[in-house]
Formats: sequence, structure tokens, C-alpha cells
Amino acid sequence: METEIYRKIMKSPPFKSFDFLSEKGCERALQASKKLSQHLLEDLQAIPGWEEAEPIALGSFAREELCAHSDIDLLFVGSENVASTVIRVIQEKGLRVRCRMPQNPDDWTRGVEDFDILALMFGRPLSEKGKERFLREKKRLWEQKRFRRQIFRSLLSERDARKKKHHVAFNSLEPHLKYGPGGLRDVQQALYVFELFPEKQQDFKELTGRLQQLKSLLLAVRHLLHFYGGREVLSKDFQEDIACFFDLDPLVFMQKLQQVLYEAHFLSDVIIHRSKMSDQKYKEIQALKLSRLVHFFQALERFPVPVMEYRIAKELRGNKKKWRRLEPQQWGKVFYRYWVPTQSAAFFQSLFRSGLLSFYVRDLKRVSGMVLHDQYHRYPVDRHLLQCALTLKELCSHPRRLGQLKFLNKELTNKDWRCLLWVCLFHDLGKGLKGDHSQKGKDLVRRHFKRWGIRADREMIEALVYNHLLLARAAFRRNPLSPETWRWLHQHGVKGRHLRLLATFTVVDILATNPEAWNSWKESLLARLIQVLRQPEVPKVVGFFQKVEKQFKQKEELAFFKRLEISLIENLPHRVLLEDAQKVLRRTVGEKDPLVIAGRRKGELWIRFYKKKDREGLFLHFVKQLYEAGCGIQEAFVHTYEKWGVYDWFKVTTLKTAPQFGRLLGSLSQGQVKKPQVHFSAIEKVSEDSEEVVVSFTGNNQKGALLAAAWMLFEQGLSIRWARVHTWGRQIDDTFGIVNRRGVGDKIQKLIDQSV
Repeated sequence: METEIYRKIMKSPPFKSFDFLSEKGCERALQASKKLSQHLLEDLQAIPGWEEAEPIALGSFAREELCAHSDIDLLFVGSENVASTVIRVIQEKGLRVRCRMPQNPDDWTRGVEDFDILALMFGRPLSEKGKERFLREKKRLWEQKRFRRQIFRSLLSERDARKKKHHVAFNSLEPHLKYGPGGLRDVQQALYVFELFPEKQQDFKELTGRLQQLKSLLLAVRHLLHFYGGREVLSKDFQEDIACFFDLDPLVFMQKLQQVLYEAHFLSDVIIHRSKMSDQKYKEIQALKLSRLVHFFQALERFPVPVMEYRIAKELRGNKKKWRRLEPQQWGKVFYRYWVPTQSAAFFQSLFRSGLLSFYVRDLKRVSGMVLHDQYHRYPVDRHLLQCALTLKELCSHPRRLGQLKFLNKELTNKDWRCLLWVCLFHDLGKGLKGDHSQKGKDLVRRHFKRWGIRADREMIEALVYNHLLLARAAFRRNPLSPETWRWLHQHGVKGRHLRLLATFTVVDILATNPEAWNSWKESLLARLIQVLRQPEVPKVVGFFQKVEKQFKQKEELAFFKRLEISLIENLPHRVLLEDAQKVLRRTVGEKDPLVIAGRRKGELWIRFYKKKDREGLFLHFVKQLYEAGCGIQEAFVHTYEKWGVYDWFKVTTLKTAPQFGRLLGSLSQGQVKKPQVHFSAIEKVSEDSEEVVVSFTGNNQKGALLAAAWMLFEQGLSIRWARVHTWGRQIDDTFGIVNRRGVGDKIQKLIDQSV
């Protein structure tokens, strides 16, 4: 379509600003389409031989529903030579028109796809001579016995293929106005089917008028999308422009549009499904009683199909006062009985589509079609809640989808799965309300459960709704090995059953938000965090930091404890560690005599060295003392603070008692200690950043291995910030954090070359 003509039409008085969803808006959209069709037809009629070519308009051109970038289809049934000349002129004009001629003048369907045959049935002849031939061909097709069923099967096949493609590659927050669910193609196909099977649509005549209205609204948006430079996908950038045209906030506009698409999709499904359904089955559905609330659930359980959904929606809408008068406890009793994970996926979908759920859980109407543009969410809020329920059901039946977390499936009971299903419904129901949506969701659980008279697991459901984002934040945005992370989760009650349920729901929530957001990396991070939190040592570490927070209030003092190694906290008596640390922080501890305490096992001691100021070779000095004392160093934990000095702990093995070893350390001179001859199987640079370089020494467990490594680092003039020393069996793995200064890289390379 010529750009200037289109702009002129769009800026004309009939199409200037109108309220979205208004009847006037529908009329103006149709007026714009008719003007475009008339302008195109005038251009085409000026071509010599146009009448003799006997053109027939198909698709949106036939219906006078053109937009700027609409597909334009023409069938020429007149003289082949004249038609060829007309087609050539059209191509020379640069008009984007798809033209064809029938292979067989007596059978226009020869070599033509079924969908094009359907378009032909609802075509519009553009010449008097062509009109006569068109009506004759149309009558011939209608008289064929299997014609309608053949066309209908092809239509269903195309619809299913489009649905699968949409499900895999489509973002419903940026809807495809033509091919997406509830788009123009869905609506038009439903209207075609209504004409193909009028005998089956006697109870649904009112739907065609509503579908025409919805189509006009979608046409209005499509006109604006083309006007602003878009095509068929209503991306976020164009949403803002079109919302501005309607004088609406972009999120409000998109919520209204999503509701239009929902309704169009639902009503289209009703007409399509009724045409597929046998009359006998339809009579069964119509014969079902809907005199009590429980009948609605029983009906959807037995027939979770669009026709049944529409019947329930119509009943609720027509007798709103009657069904609103029900006591909340009546709804709660019935809902609690049927809202269980063992229901079919189709049943859950029918609960949402029929409006039965939103009729009593009115907060669902508030979030209906609500979109969130954050490059993460794929569905509107209400659709996300449904996806959560469907995903939970799938994980319950197919635990392999949990990957590394599949062990959770074996630990969950039927009560747990039922609890999680309630969380699926409520966790995002607080969105759109002022304040934290997690807190609002928790409040909604309490309010609704109280009204409905449901007590089972209410406190756990409230806690899970309130904490539903916590585990994802801890796993993906915090250090899962940090005691601070553990303490943060424990403060929110995330342990035991709460941890199992929250871990499972975290997977459900991510998959239902956007399946592409769940990957092996997130799976491994979440699994790692859960495994760490389930270790028996974690409560002890968390308890230690709770004691620290009670005893120490200043930030600098708390920072001192946060840098302590976890193994140190796990293995040392908390009372001893807190008392010793307090002396360091109060500067009342002596530097000369190391602290020596007995370990858990026989022959195991813990030694603490302290110096107010750090200096070159200090770590080597400590290791020399221990080496001269004849003990075996199992682990070393080096802590260097600018304000507090050096605070290093070593775990050693020896036959001496703690008092004996303490006296021995005090009597050593270190004058006789020589560098041991130790061979390391590998010296490697593990990582490097602007502050430090991490170097690893690995090899067989040999006497003096740690001393040799420390000596080598000292000889190269390297300053140790921290050290992790581990010995297991016959292997050692000593890792050092080296201060990154100028020339450090060359010095470390020398060490690596020596090991080679």
C-alpha cells in the first residue's frame, strides 16, 4: 500500500483518537479498511483489460479488511491472455499482490491448497461477468458431499501446526496479531467454520457478533501498528506508541488487549470444538445439571472442553446474583475437594477458561492479562499461574524433569504436592497491589482461607507464598557457600520441609515463567545450595553467627567473623572461638604464646597464632615453628586484617597433649630449620584478578610440604593474603591467595617452570 495514501487515511477525522474497546473504535477501524480497499480497487480498475480478466478478491481484500501490510490475493478466471497482461501491469506498478489463474477453468480447485479453496468460498467477484461464474463454482463446491469435512480437516491441521509453532517460539507478551492465539486468523477461521456448519451452531449465534467486534478491535490495533512502522508482532516499542494513541498507560493498554485476545481465542475454540463434536455428545453436555456449585466442577471434570466451559461461563454470567449469594464456606469446601494435583491438565485449563475460578477468586480478574516486560516473564500473570499448576502436575508425574533435583520428588508426600498447588495459585496474585507482591499474596492466602473455612497447611502455604523468590535469589545472586546466605534463609524459616517445598516450587516457578530461563547452570546452582543447606553442619554455623550478632554490634567486628573459615567454625567449640576472638577485638590477647586447644579426635590439636601487624615471611615463620615441633599440618586457615592484624589457625596431628605442645612451641628457636626437599606434582595458577592471584600446589603427602611451598613463595617475594591447606589420605592440595603486584605474574611463572 502506498505510504502517503495510508498516512492520509490514518490521519483523517474518522480514524482520529477514540477509546479502545469502544464501538466507535470498531466502526472507525472498519472504515479505514474500507477506504484502503476502495483505493486499491480504483488503482486496479484503471488497468486495461481489468473487467475482461474477471478478477475475484480473496481473503482480507474480499472482506474489505485491509491494513497497510496485508496480503492481497486475486484470482483471475477470465481470458488467460488478458489476465496475464493485467498481472504483468500489476507487477510493473510494484503492488504487492499475489495473483493466480485456475489450472482448470471448469474446476478452480485443481492444484490448489485447501485453505485457498476456503478463501475462494468467501471471495468477492470484482466484475459482473466474473460474478456469475463465481456463484456457479461456489454452488458446485457446496454440492460436493465431502467438501466441507475435507476443508475443515485442513483448517484444523493448520490451526494445530500454528499452535505448536506459537508455543515453542512465541512470546505472548509481544502478541502476533495475525497468527497468535486469539489473533485475526483464529477469529476469521471461527467465522468461516460457523458458515460451513450452520446446523451445528444454533446455540452459538450470538458469538458471531461478538467475534466481529473483537476482530474490529484487533484491526484497529493492527492499523496503528502498520502506521507506526511495524508488521504483525506487537513488540514492546510499538506498544508504547499505540497506548499513547489511546491515551493509556502501556501496561493498561496491553492488559486490555490481552483480555481481547483471550476472549477471541476462547470463543473461536467454542465454535471450532462444537463443529468437531458429534450431536450425541453435545446433547450429553447440554443434559448435565448445573443447579449446584459442585455440578460445575463435576461437569468440567467429565467434559473439560470449550463447549462445556462456555456453558458454565454463560450460566455464571446470566445468574450472577444467584451464584454470588453462595456462602464462601460452600465454595471453599467444593474447591478444596477438586483443587488437587491428580486432576487432569485439561481440568485446570477449563477452570481458568470458563471463568469459574475468577468468579469466586476475584483477584484473578485484577491480574487477568497483566503483563510484565522484564526480559524474563513470557506470559501474563494469570496465564503464569495456570502454567505453574500445569508444570507442577508434570513434575509430580515426571520427576526426571527436575534433573539434579529429582531426589526431591521421592521426599514429597501427597500433602506436600497439594500444598504446592495452592502456592501456584496465590504466589503472584498480589501483583498490581501496592507494596511487596509476596507480602500481599501471603495476606490473600490468609484472607481467602479464612473466608473459605480452609485450615489445612495454611501457615506453610502463607510462608511459601511470602518466600517464593528467596531460594532463587540465594542460589543465583548470593554465594551459596556463605554462612551469611545460610543465616538469611534460616531467618525466614527455610529449612526441613519448608526447604523441600520451596526448592520444588522454585523450579516450577522458573519453568512456568519462561522455560528458556531454566538451564543446567541454574539447576546445578540450586542443587548445590540445597545440598549445602541439608548438611548437618549448617545449623551449627548459623547458630554461631546468631551468637555473634547478639554479642557484637559494630560492623567492623561483624566483618571480622564473616571472614572466618567455615571449617574453623564447624570444628572449634563456639565458646572458645568467641572468647578468643573477643580478646583479639579488644586487643587484650598476647602475641608471644600461641593458643593450643585439643581437637575432636585423639592426637588432633588446633593452634592459633596472632600478630598485631603483618610482615613479610610471617606465615613461613609460623609454619617453621610447627615443622620444628615435629607435628603434621593437616589444615591451615590464614586471616589477615588491616585493623586487627594476623589471625591464623592450624590443625595438626601430634602425640603430645595441648599443654605439652604449647610449652614446646614456646621453647623453639627455629635456628636449625632448613628448607625441606619436596617435589610437587603440579604448581598452577588457578585464577587472577586485579587484587590477587590464586596459586595451587598439589602432590603426594610429604613431610614439610607446606613449609616447602611457603618457603618457595617467600623466596620469590610473594605476599600471602590467605591460604587453604588440605590433606586427605596421601594427597595434598595447598592453595594460596597472593597479593597481585607488579611483576607477580613473572615470579609465579618461575615457580610453575620449576615444577615442570
